[in-house]
Amino acid sequence: YSPDGKFLAVGGNREVILHRADGSGIANRLPGKAERILSISFSADGKIMIAAGGNPARFGEIQVWNPEEGKLLRSIEVSNDTVFGGAVSADGKKVVVGCTDNTVRAFDTGTGKELFKIGSHENWPLGIVFGIDSKRVVSVGRDRAAKFIDANAGQFLENVNQLHTELSAVARHPKLDEIVAGGD
Repeated sequence: YSPDGKFLAVGGNREVILHRADGSGIANRLPGKAERILSISFSADGKIMIAAGGNPARFGEIQVWNPEEGKLLRSIEVSNDTVFGGAVSADGKKVVVGCTDNTVRAFDTGTGKELFKIGSHENWPLGIVFGIDSKRVVSVGRDRAAKFIDANAGQFLENVNQLHTELSAVARHPKLDEIVAGGD
């Protein structure tokens, strides 16, 4: 959902579909290059929306959108495979994704420049979220662990081994610095 609760963004085939949350229909279709959109995230003010995914075994893509205008601001191609768990910082200036080379990568949404690349996972990072203040990132993955990363310095902080199976999702409370991670 958009932060104001007016729209529900859904990944479709080569597009993001913005539905009006009141059920009155589609507000916009946002076509992109990626065949699959696997994650969608809004900045706190709703002015930036990212869609992350790609084409398996070909490329990963991060799409940076102005959802209100339906305008693609930037397309960032990442690695040679689909990317997972895309999250945008509260201020809309950074985006992080998980890659099939077991890395978490951060990019500047304005320039597309890679800010850091951390290889702390032993398997694919599938879910990523920024902390409430955007100073930390938590990533979870197929290696059954949650990784805490300093989002400014791009440094690994802590490892929390969780379950006996992969962790595939992580979410943050919209107003508190509390997260929940889940898997099989």
